Amino acid sequence: MMWRIFTILSACGLLVACNPIPKTDQFSYRMTLEIDTPSGIRSSSAVRRVKKTEPYFDGFFGPTAPRWTAEGEAVAIDLPNGRPLFAVLAGAPYNSSQPHQTMARLFDSRNAMLGQEIDLWTSQGGDALLNNREVLRPMLVVLVEPSDPASVVEIDPSGESDKLGHGVSIQKISVALTGEAPGFTLVERYPWISSYSNKWLNGSERKSIDLLAGTGARLRAGHFSYGGD
Repeated sequence: MMWRIFTILSACGLLVACNPIPKTDQFSYRMTLEIDTPSGIRSSSAVRRVKKTEPYFDGFFGPTAPRWTAEGEAVAIDLPNGRPLFAVLAGAPYNSSQPHQTMARLFDSRNAMLGQEIDLWTSQGGDALLNNREVLRPMLVVLVEPSDPASVVEIDPSGESDKLGHGVSIQKISVALTGEAPGFTLVERYPWISSYSNKWLNGSERKSIDLLAGTGARLRAGHFSYGGD
């Protein structure tokens, strides 16, 4: 008798309590990266679509967390020294929720309107923070050897880095809500990205991120281009 009751309760937990159609909320934003070079300001931007999907069911042991995703690409700028600079789909310090949950909280906290620009980092003010503690800006990385993804290094925008080249500095990183859809062109521009779907840029095939290793052990294809299939 007990097993029959447990079966019925399990069925209720999995069927009666479930949402027939998962609820998905979404919005898009454009991230813009500006740098100063000896020949003037250069800028580039990319649109990302954030999706928040509520679970199919609350679960037998209580509610489960919604699933967050960010579809789109890294912001990319080719530096005067030939090296590519990226604002990847991850936060700094490494924060996997930066492209989606962090941005959702930011826009909500500012009651942001379509097209309203919000600075995440500026050369005058440094990092903008959410609730006085959460860093908003994305991780910035450079390929020291443009043809070798394993040469990737993280860049601190708070000063002129020798990796950026002489006279080059980060000026601003900003975001704004948009009605546009993400574009997917980076893999065509940087074909090596598609080779790192199942391994990290340092060549490691370990399942989890190694935060104690170099930048190449924390990044793979999905941090440069995600979605668009």
